[in-house]
Order: sequence, then structure tokens, then C-alpha cells
Amino acid sequence: MMRGTWIVFAALAASLTAVSQAQPQVPGDSRSQNFQLCLLQSTECDRGHLSAEEQQTVKRFAEDRNFAECVYGFMDCHTAALTVEQRADVARADHDRNLQTCVDGLGECQEKELTEGERDEVNQAKRYRNWRSCLEGLPDCDANQLNVEEKKEMATAEHDRNLQNCLEGFGTCNRSELNAQEQQQVAGAARDTNLQECLAGSESCNMRQLGQDEKRAVVSANRSGASE
Repeated sequence: MMRGTWIVFAALAASLTAVSQAQPQVPGDSRSQNFQLCLLQSTECDRGHLSAEEQQTVKRFAEDRNFAECVYGFMDCHTAALTVEQRADVARADHDRNLQTCVDGLGECQEKELTEGERDEVNQAKRYRNWRSCLEGLPDCDANQLNVEEKKEMATAEHDRNLQNCLEGFGTCNRSELNAQEQQQVAGAARDTNLQECLAGSESCNMRQLGQDEKRAVVSANRSGASE
């Protein structure tokens, strides 16, 4: 892929050099403008007004552009216009692109085009993506594909997520999965949250869960707010 890409840029650079050395580009010069239109493969190009050197430059530029289209897998690629060496470069680029698609798990992967070593690489990537999905609690997790150690890591991640949900009061909280110390932490977090709600005068405040000092602080805060 790297060799093919280098060839593309080298070829395009050569064509651009030839362009700059061809006809001097004077503003308003219709001949120069026509030359530029031909380089861009515009339908307004009049090849009959090109010099022999310009025609060769336009031809090379079109060939180089087609090669680039093929290397990057674009639909405008015309393989029939490629040389044998260019076709080999394009085939390597196609293979590398397919391998990357398979490794990333995106798009349509043609595993039959891969070598045995590449299939191993793709399978490792699949296992890693599944492991990450299981750690993050995503629905595409397949726990059956995990080994013993990975299942332990998944269980720890699930426990930590549940604890965090309980502490923050968001999402699904299963307190039965918490140990005694964690339940105390969750209870303390709930009291702190309730106190803040009461101090802010929120309707979700539960005064019955407050201590005497906390109730006095809430009454004082509400009086101060009312006086303002």
C-alpha cells in the first residue's frame, strides 16, 4: 500500500511539473484556460487547440489520476487503463484495505481473501472488540467468547458500574449486589444528595431523613432565600 501510494504522488508531482513548464499561464489567455480545462477533464475542453506537448501532459495527468482513483478504491477507477505494475499495486492496496476492514469490523470483510496469519490477526481483533463490549456492558457482548480471566474482569466492571449508579442515583441500581461497606457509602451519598435538595428548596427534599442540625440549617437557608 505504501509503495503504491508513493507511486501515485510521484506520478502526480511529475505531471504538475510538466503543467507548469508547458504553456505560460497568462490571465485571460484562452489557450491556457483551455489547457487547464483539459487537465480537469472538463467537457468544455477543446483538445483540438492543444499542442502535442500539452496533449501528452493531459494524457499523463489523466492516467495518473485514474491510477490514484484505483489505488484508493474509488468507483471512477478504470482498471483496463492500468499497466501491469499498476494493477499489482492496486491489488495490494485492495488487499490492505480489505484487511483493515476485517480488523476494524466495519464494512464488508472478505475473509476468504486473507492469509492464515491475517485471519489470526482478524480473530484477535474480534476477541478484543467483544472483550471491550463486555467490559462496557454493551448489548453486543458475547460472554461465551470470554476466557475465565476476562469473565472475572467483566464481573468486576459490572459491579463497579452498579456501584456508581447507586452512588449517583442514576440508572439501574441493585443494592443487593453491594457489600456492607458499599451500602454504607450509597446511603451516605443519598443523605448528602437529599440534604442538598432540601437546602435548595427542592420539592424532592425529604425532611424526615435529616438530622436536627441539618433541619435547622435547611430552615435557616429557606428563610434567607425568602428574605432575598
